[in-house]
Amino acid sequence: MNSKDIVARVETRTSKKGNTYTAIFIKITPTYEKVCFLNASEIELLKSQGIVPKLASEGK
Repeated sequence: MNSKDIVARVETRTSKKGNTYTAIFIKITPTYEKVCFLNASEIELLKSQGIVPKLASEGK
């Protein structure tokens, strides 16, 4: 199996319409990022692993 380390980050942002979303931003090249939007179950999994912090409204 071949593997390679990648540069990525998980961020929670607010869209132009005011909706909050969480996504993984994967660095493809120095000038390009691929955005992978997460669904609710994926976000919960990352929260349970301490990767995505809980929001204040969720009761840290």
